[in-house]
Amino acid sequence: MNQSGGALSGSDSDMETETTNQKPPKKSDTVPKYDLHSKQNESDDVLKTIASCWSEVDRQCSAYQRRVCESPDSGLGWKTVRLFVSSTFTDFFNEREVLVKKVFPELREWCEDRKISLIECDLRWGVPKDSTSKETICTCLEEIDRCQEENGQPFFLNLLGDRYGWIPSESDVPDDIKEKYGWVPNASITFMEILCGAYRMKNPNAAFFVRDSQFLQEVPESQRTRFVDDEPLKSQHLKELKRRIRERFPEQVYDYACKVDTDKVVAEQESPQVSLLGLEGFAQQVLDFFKNAIENKYSDQLNVKTLDKWEQERQMQFIFIKQKSDATIGRDGEVATMLSYAQGETPSFLELTEGEKLEEGKTTGWEDFENLHSNLTIISPPGFGKTSLMAKITTEAMKAGLDVFYHFVGSTSASCTAKNLLTRLKRHVISSDIQDQETDEEEAIDVVEDSKKVLSVLAKQGNQLLIVLDGVNQLLYRDSLSHLAWLPPGFPCKTRCIVSAATEHPRTVERLLRFPTYKLHLGEVSPDTRKQIVTASLGRFNKRLDAEQLELLLSHPCAPQPLWLIIVCEELRVFGDFGKLTGMISKLPESLDGLLEEIIRRLIAEDSTQCMEKSLCLISSSRRGLPVSEVLNLLGDLPSKTSVPLADWAQVRRCIKPFIRTVPSGSIERIFFFHQAMEIAVRNKLVSDLEQKKKWSTHFADYLEFWCDKKELRKEELPDYLREAHLKARLANYLRKSPDGKEIGDFTRSSYLQFCRCKNFVTPNTPMISPLMLCMFCGMNTEGFSVRRNRNSESCVICGTWMPRGFNAKPAYICGFHSNILSTSSFLPKCYLCKRMVKHDKNATTGLICQMCSSPMAGKMCVVLE
Repeated sequence: MNQSGGALSGSDSDMETETTNQKPPKKSDTVPKYDLHSKQNESDDVLKTIASCWSEVDRQCSAYQRRVCESPDSGLGWKTVRLFVSSTFTDFFNEREVLVKKVFPELREWCEDRKISLIECDLRWGVPKDSTSKETICTCLEEIDRCQEENGQPFFLNLLGDRYGWIPSESDVPDDIKEKYGWVPNASITFMEILCGAYRMKNPNAAFFVRDSQFLQEVPESQRTRFVDDEPLKSQHLKELKRRIRERFPEQVYDYACKVDTDKVVAEQESPQVSLLGLEGFAQQVLDFFKNAIENKYSDQLNVKTLDKWEQERQMQFIFIKQKSDATIGRDGEVATMLSYAQGETPSFLELTEGEKLEEGKTTGWEDFENLHSNLTIISPPGFGKTSLMAKITTEAMKAGLDVFYHFVGSTSASCTAKNLLTRLKRHVISSDIQDQETDEEEAIDVVEDSKKVLSVLAKQGNQLLIVLDGVNQLLYRDSLSHLAWLPPGFPCKTRCIVSAATEHPRTVERLLRFPTYKLHLGEVSPDTRKQIVTASLGRFNKRLDAEQLELLLSHPCAPQPLWLIIVCEELRVFGDFGKLTGMISKLPESLDGLLEEIIRRLIAEDSTQCMEKSLCLISSSRRGLPVSEVLNLLGDLPSKTSVPLADWAQVRRCIKPFIRTVPSGSIERIFFFHQAMEIAVRNKLVSDLEQKKKWSTHFADYLEFWCDKKELRKEELPDYLREAHLKARLANYLRKSPDGKEIGDFTRSSYLQFCRCKNFVTPNTPMISPLMLCMFCGMNTEGFSVRRNRNSESCVICGTWMPRGFNAKPAYICGFHSNILSTSSFLPKCYLCKRMVKHDKNATTGLICQMCSSPMAGKMCVVLE
């Protein structure tokens, strides 16, 4: 019997502070007793069935040992609380509306004041109609698992009325579910939720709300079956369940009353709902209970200091490294070689490449630095375990007492830029007080200069340092001419650098081999290691292959690739027919790409929610990881602002769980693919052409601009998606006219707007090239270019940056093409903004562009935004 835990991820919006000390809510004082055996009208079979169920429950409770499964403290300051809502399906519509619209928003606001992200897990709404029994059971119980994984003893809310709920038949519950959750025969799903989420562990964070049955007298007869189970077995089951809960949780059971709103009938699309009144007391009791429970669990959160973003980045990367390192099997020889190199030795069998020969008259740019020790480079195809090996050497070097700087590209949402990498390295080597500056991510000059500063300091210090850089082929702008221009050919004194990349990006490989470098060949894993990987991967789920199947799998041409083996084991684990398992192994694809493509095809084909393909596309198309808090909306219908049911996403997430990881980023959690190979496979299969990429970028942009209420998320991500979707007019309008634009830095705004500019070159004083003119009125006006309401005549005509006349400003020019469109020229000049003739306006002025928008290349381009 396995009691491991789980839940849905996410976080929510910024809200104001509230409350201090809360009075404990009023408890239920009356514990009614039910003598089952006095009910002579009930059959003996019903009584025996119920007695058998509770006998099994009592046995499980006696044998139960609480397992410590709470998620370890990430050190990032924020906590996550997952609150599971349990009830029967059709009779608690009104209470759930109150919870969603009143209770949870206030509780979420209260939590955020304490640096706690609240995620409610309400799976009763929107469970797909065509879900199988197994899918429904797994979805519900695995969400309780996730709650338990996050919080140890899960925060659990149960609503009880006069329905016991659906009782699956023996055949409805698969054997693995029976074993994992200690399934009690002849019990309902709601009963099992209570058992797994509260009863068995005697959970102090569980609250039970029992609705008084008096209101049933006002329920129309046609709606009565929604609220009452009249079957003798279910009726007696429910009575005993309520009695047992009151006995086991005397301080955690709350009775509440309500009445039917007889003047109101709420008609839904398919069937009517009964509207209930008088739920204010219910709402307050739920709120008070969980405030107290969360306060008791995380009493120190008000005093927690949030780490700065650099320390958060370091912590998140280390969590990723630890996970990868702990899962590494084999490669002991490679680790020993790398550790020897890190300690200053140079194993004789390491190959030192020659590097490129420079053409006459050319320089490397690093001539000022002498006696540099060549880097150690690991280049191999995806799937051979580069990242796991790099994680292993990182942890082993730390154990050996070495000072290690690590940067694993793709491990966090911020790790994919060279600017982030170099700023972290400067903080490690020079000073932890260094902050990042607004610079162009694609501008090589700044990052190269940063790298040279680091080299100079390292040369003076002479201290030991190991620099570990993993996955540099995943850096943003890897296709630019300046890619890896900041990486020196080596490091001075006792500093050593190990860098890895995949062969799938030729430009990265070319840049890494430009200078002489020690090259470590990452070959096939040994037969013993392959066997260990298969045994360990399947053993986690108490499964194993017979000798014939194991031999067949290990003899496969792709078996030497660790990632291929791990993914295959995951596919074998979920394969239903053991009798056909040998045949499946014999037909496995003969490449990692082929295997992943087949998995993607299977995931989409078996999806009953119609959300799988969209989910994969969203994860692969997200720039900084898919924000968990926005998943339901992003999967929903944007025009109508309709979210998908939580149950749909829970089912999708369960299916793709082996391929994704969730990374905290402040108060937001983000979803990434665990392996880059999976991300590449999804892009190749589902988002392969430019139009598809634009489509998903537009989807993100539409959501962020027209639906999302999180300003910081919008400011951080919307400009990138608008740029990737080539929505130039919307990008310019957002940066220059929206309230968010005022809060975006001048340099950042300028760099985005360069993308919107006409790319035609202009040469002053040539035919058809005209200066951008402003009439006196428009020059004095503050609406036109500046988001901060500066005079147009003193604002850059592109980014709106304020600049006094003559202060690093250059005149703005319009190309012949746009001069013709705008019907303006040097002979018949018109005001750019109001289109009035300015030929005889003595106070007309020439528009200006700032220093940022007039870099050597940009200063020669037309200033019109397309």
